[in-house]
Amino acid sequence: MVIVWLAIAGIFLVVEIASTAFYAIFIAFGSLVAFVSTLIGAPLVVQLVLFVVFSLGTVLSLRNKLVKAFKIPHYKKLVSGIDGLVGSDGIVVREVLNNISPGKVKVHGESWLAITYDKEPIVHNDHVTVIAVESGKLVVAKIE
Repeated sequence: MVIVWLAIAGIFLVVEIASTAFYAIFIAFGSLVAFVSTLIGAPLVVQLVLFVVFSLGTVLSLRNKLVKAFKIPHYKKLVSGIDGLVGSDGIVVREVLNNISPGKVKVHGESWLAITYDKEPIVHNDHVTVIAVESGKLVVAKIE
């Protein structure tokens, strides 16, 4: 049984390395506990109970805590498309008069429909920053 428990541990360690689920490591741990119990002469039933208890116990008690501990909170969520333009600067290419009649701004080399953030007109060639996206239009504010 010694070789069986070591083989199970090895298989689940390889599975853990190859996956991102973060469950297999706990099964490998349970099989190592069963392996140690085999070395001290525990009967097969005790080995199986220890395997199940330690595998499930560590999954239920440690997994969520470890997942939270290894998360890196300072990484921003990847945003793409028009929503990825929020925070970018651009230049007005067609006057933005009001929110009823959108103008155009060029951001990252592309022209986008734009409305004003503060309802004040923004004239041609003014520099703006993208505050938000509403209904497919950029909400912009003039950079003073």
